[in-house]
Amino acid sequence: MLQIDKSLKQRLLSGGIWAFVAKAGTGVLTIAATAIVTRILDPGDVGVLFLSFSIIIMMSLVVRLGIDQLGIKLVGEALSARKYHLAKNIVFKITKLTLVSSITLATLVFIFFDSVELYFFSSKRVSTFFNMLFPLWMVLTAIQLLYAEFFRAYHHIRQASIFAGGTVYGGTFVSLFVSIFLLALYATGSRISLDLVIAIILSTTCIFLIIESRMLLKMLRTVDNADSSSIKKDGYIGYVGLVKQGSPFLISSLSAFALIHMDTVILGLYRSEEEVAVYAAATRIVKLILIFSIVAYEVIVPVIVELNAKNQKQKLQTILRIAATMASIPASIILLLFIFF
Repeated sequence: MLQIDKSLKQRLLSGGIWAFVAKAGTGVLTIAATAIVTRILDPGDVGVLFLSFSIIIMMSLVVRLGIDQLGIKLVGEALSARKYHLAKNIVFKITKLTLVSSITLATLVFIFFDSVELYFFSSKRVSTFFNMLFPLWMVLTAIQLLYAEFFRAYHHIRQASIFAGGTVYGGTFVSLFVSIFLLALYATGSRISLDLVIAIILSTTCIFLIIESRMLLKMLRTVDNADSSSIKKDGYIGYVGLVKQGSPFLISSLSAFALIHMDTVILGLYRSEEEVAVYAAATRIVKLILIFSIVAYEVIVPVIVELNAKNQKQKLQTILRIAATMASIPASIILLLFIFF
């Protein structure tokens, strides 16, 4: 039985549980990894780490061109119409576009990294090795986040939740292994540098991206084999069309980024890396309040596409109200704890 053929109640319940467990686990691991990093690195290096990730997230948004979010819509509509081959074609085209744009930008960043370093990292803390890791980090982050959207579009919320990035240490599994490596190095008193920390993050991310790629291909083959449509080319969209339709999603994503990450980037332009480190470490913890909204988003987005495609507006309205209420109540409680305690 395909995931998309399960009942709406099953998908919402299962997806909600997996999304919450994954995000809660990632939140705890992020705090743990940050605690270790702040003990093994100089404050300035910690500031460079967090500032670098904010820049990486911004770049990964740009190279995805908004077509990752568009993909959820197009794939969801294709799945609702049982056009499984069309959905797979959209996934492949979006992946190719993202790879081309991310590798192009990564190459430019590598060539002109001296300008990036001068503009953002005023204390000249970064090394030549960091110069090579930074563009690779951007490419891996873009692909990691893209894969999560594909899994989400196919209603595989479990895979989307446990593999998705979004934190400086990666997704749930990546954060877990990175935390274990860092803790082992800290416990043994090993000499640890900023380059080594980033290398550990990227190496672990690469391993899990290979696993994700295999899972994604298997999922696409399974769903595509269930396609009984006799018209395989119906509804296809070209690369130019994807970029055009993705532009509103890109603007929306950049706006959301500005609300969450731009404060760290702006602070990095005017203050020292030490101050960025203190600010970023504190705000990363406070922003865990957003976890419930993120969980609701991850579960509800493919459902919105499905019900909208089927024109079931009343049912969609009810589900959105329930999801918004369930997300706001625990977030409000945690916010009050932060304010008063």
